[in-house]
Amino acid sequence: MHHTHRTGSTIRHQIQDHTPIIYKKTCWWCILFIFMLSAGVLRSQDPIYSQFYANPLYLNPALAGTGDCARFIANARQQWPSLPGSWLQFSGSFDHFVKPIKGGVGLLIHNDQMGVAAINTLRISGIYSYHLDISRTTSLRAGFEVGMHQQRLKWEEMVFPDMIDSNTGSVNPSSEALPDHTSVTVPDFSIGFLGGYRKILFAGIAAHHLAQPDLSWYENSDASPLYMKLTAHAGAEILLAERSYGHDSYTFTLSPNVLYQYQRNARQLNVGFYLTRQPLTGGVFYRYSRSNPDAVVFMLGWSQKKIQVGYSYDVTLSRLQSTTGGAHEISLKLLVFCDKKWGKPGAIKCPEF
Repeated sequence: MHHTHRTGSTIRHQIQDHTPIIYKKTCWWCILFIFMLSAGVLRSQDPIYSQFYANPLYLNPALAGTGDCARFIANARQQWPSLPGSWLQFSGSFDHFVKPIKGGVGLLIHNDQMGVAAINTLRISGIYSYHLDISRTTSLRAGFEVGMHQQRLKWEEMVFPDMIDSNTGSVNPSSEALPDHTSVTVPDFSIGFLGGYRKILFAGIAAHHLAQPDLSWYENSDASPLYMKLTAHAGAEILLAERSYGHDSYTFTLSPNVLYQYQRNARQLNVGFYLTRQPLTGGVFYRYSRSNPDAVVFMLGWSQKKIQVGYSYDVTLSRLQSTTGGAHEISLKLLVFCDKKWGKPGAIKCPEF
């Protein structure tokens, strides 16, 4: 985001008590803001979800319509809950296989609120994924996403260093000039591919923000593009045990997975596994960001025939370990229209969380 160094910001209501203690908190927010900027967090890059398979359309548009049923999915994540004004993000999606068009359709809505910088992002997109069975054992999906990306700066909530009296902590009028745009809306395009073998192996790639639209707040400034995000993910499902005897029927599976994402200077590698014995799933992932460890993610999920609930917690390993409180994330999935008479191609078996 261009000119972000001009907005050493925090939420206005956080310093309305006008006390030196609150001023110290404001200084901490300024330091954190500078760290986030230097780390690339504010440079027009996408938020992450630890339960990436519980948010399939956000991960890869080729995943639209790959489930055995139509899916309503909701996701929420709170980043750094120990800090005031933490980063909140939400998404909701619906996808469904449609036989006449030989593919899946989907709708994705994502919203995030970056409290430290009073920046709100809204993304709404429609998705089509073409489904092709290459053979009895191998399937291929190709997904196409067209949407709208809006980034809005809540200028009235910004507090700049020149507004703060260092002795009293009181807030004075600022000399900062209003940006040329406090809201930028641009078209956005993404594409993805997914392949599966016998519901045992799968792999996918995706490219988001193909046009890299400009999100500059200022006229006559250098472009501030929404950088292309490249994703590669793969995994397997290994049957460890199976029993089918009356009401005591179950399967016990291990699913190792890997995910790699690259967006300009931001890189992350997720490596881990899920263990599932219905109705419970547990998982552990290690997330490595660029040149340093980022977090260990613990997941727990519960699912029945038409409902699924997941929770995960990120244990921070980076330099902010002692102050952020990690991250909480929850997911909810509702399944409908589970009609086996669709004549649908074989579903690709991906993890649920």
